Amino acid sequence: MSKNAVMPLIDYKNVCDAIREKTGSTDLIKSGDMAEKIMGISEDSGINYDLLWDTFQNNGERTSYECAFSATAFRWTDEIYNPKYPIVCNGDTVNTAYKTFYNCAIADTKVPITIEGTRFDNTFQYCVNLKRIPSLTLNNLTRIQNPFQNCKALEELNMHGEINVDGLNLSYSPLLTHDSLMSVINSLKDFSTTIVDNAVVTVNKQSHYFISSGNITEDKDYVVEFTIANTGVTYSGIYKPVYNETSQRYELSVFTPYPETKPPVAYDRIYNDGENLMLAVGFNFNSDVNITIKELSDETHTVTFGETNLAKLTDGEKLQATKKGWVLQ
Repeated sequence: MSKNAVMPLIDYKNVCDAIREKTGSTDLIKSGDMAEKIMGISEDSGINYDLLWDTFQNNGERTSYECAFSATAFRWTDEIYNPKYPIVCNGDTVNTAYKTFYNCAIADTKVPITIEGTRFDNTFQYCVNLKRIPSLTLNNLTRIQNPFQNCKALEELNMHGEINVDGLNLSYSPLLTHDSLMSVINSLKDFSTTIVDNAVVTVNKQSHYFISSGNITEDKDYVVEFTIANTGVTYSGIYKPVYNETSQRYELSVFTPYPETKPPVAYDRIYNDGENLMLAVGFNFNSDVNITIKELSDETHTVTFGETNLAKLTDGEKLQATKKGWVLQ
């Protein structure tokens, strides 16, 4: 029996032993006959279901699913594949999620899947029938390589956790819903550095207001977010400091060059005043304003959506990834 079978050797043996125990047989079970044997006992009672999946998933304690549902020996179908427990692939080894569902025939992964501290390599590769992944949590990944290659039928992908490395390519899945794409964007790690965290500025009849101690430099880009308390509306954009010849200082000319939306008040600029950051307002109005300023990382990270998926997103939604230091392509 090869260790390159549909599952690791010890799991393969345990499942075969469990089938023989339930059926009362002592015959050898070939990999190509296993699907039929499983279907045969699964129709009898819930006890058989428990026997199979308690054994296969080690009563919910299994943490490596390398090649677990891969079609190396036979193709798992929705009738056979019905896990009892969530699937958890942790970092005990580098390949705990390697080819977990490679080339299987299922349409729905059914249970929550967590992959953390390991590689996200070839996990769903060539799952041409796969339409739905109801919950996929990624954390502390060490690499991403072709996890969704040729998953051309995939429509629903509910992503959680934090995507912290490059390599994710969803262009193979042009049927993904808008909500699926946004769950990916929301899961992208934020590589920016917060220099002002939700500072509250009370705007009344002055024109210059203290925001926070801190500094802006000419060679950085900044994410600036304003929330106007009177309306509860948040405005944000990405800005590069521009040198003001008159005041002889670098300033963030807020809401240029490309904000998501422009507020109904004239925020002119944010500037350094010694060691402090100040807000200049063009005309008077009365409201508390919450301000967050983040410095974008010099490094950029890339996630590939493909033209068809990108067309489903607004410029503002794409900007959510940009503000975290990611390039969508």
